[in-house]
Amino acid sequence: MINKEYIWVTVAIIAIFILWWQSRNNSTSSKSSDASPNVADSTQNLAVLEISVQNGKEFPLYILMHSDGTNNRGGAMNESLTKVLPDAPKAVYMGPSEKPMLGEMLDGVTKELAELKGEHDLGGGGDPLELTITIQIANRGLRIKYKYGSESSGPPSPVKEYVSKAVQLTNTWITEIEKNKKKK
Repeated sequence: MINKEYIWVTVAIIAIFILWWQSRNNSTSSKSSDASPNVADSTQNLAVLEISVQNGKEFPLYILMHSDGTNNRGGAMNESLTKVLPDAPKAVYMGPSEKPMLGEMLDGVTKELAELKGEHDLGGGGDPLELTITIQIANRGLRIKYKYGSESSGPPSPVKEYVSKAVQLTNTWITEIEKNKKKK
């Protein structure tokens, strides 16, 4: 499981990077009119997806995807998002991916998923869990939050399917990282 303080440090580092990148590009673009555009060049093009499941102070699942291609992933849960997998990797993976994942995730936001915005309390027995999906594109955002118990059936299907897609994409990315480690 991932510690809550780690998440905040990661988010702070990404925010600092974004601000640095913007100031760097603002000063470069004022010096040269043929500066090549980059996804992270302006706040109009910034996009972030964050998916987290919180159990007290721990995060048994955490996924962060950024428009600059940077990704973070820690933990793993079952498909109903109610139990931590016993063989869940303890490592937190951070870095760029060869294949951009954020665009695919943003394309996967269905009408059914978007209609689930807001906070929902499903109750249920067992350990209290809190799933949050936050999508931020420039100055627009979508936030879906579910509180439920580990003995419940978890959040609704569109939410589970969306999280499952993010897990599958990041699993492929993690496999590539592990293969590259073995080559070195």
